[in-house]
Amino acid sequence: MKIVEIDREDISRIKGLWEALNTHHARKSRHFKDRFEALTFERRFGRLLEKEHLVIYAASEGPELVGYCVATESDSRGEVDSLYIKDEYRDKELGRKLTEKALSWLEQFECDEVILYVAEGNESVLPFYEKLGFRERYRVLQIQ
Repeated sequence: MKIVEIDREDISRIKGLWEALNTHHARKSRHFKDRFEALTFERRFGRLLEKEHLVIYAASEGPELVGYCVATESDSRGEVDSLYIKDEYRDKELGRKLTEKALSWLEQFECDEVILYVAEGNESVLPFYEKLGFRERYRVLQIQ
């Protein structure tokens, strides 16, 4: 298994993986399924590509990408924007390795804070992020 950096011009290489993540979120969501179903890769990553500082790391098994992590920095605020590992490659430390690589990349910006959002319905990932040092600071509620 190899970790590679994907150029922002090649972001479409992770489209299938992101769509699998989005489907996962739609399936798990109790309240916002319709929002996940309406969200497209182009819309989501169009917003990310507007940011000056963006990194995409991917795990590859030969030519196949099996996971990715996207991080951005803006105004001294770092964010782990998206992380996904194919089901059959989970529990092999790939999520941790990708996230740690992204966090290491963010260190160069001396961010005042580094955040990530966990989608409603996907709370089972909280222990994973807590092992990496993330702690719950807020709970954001949204009207459907």
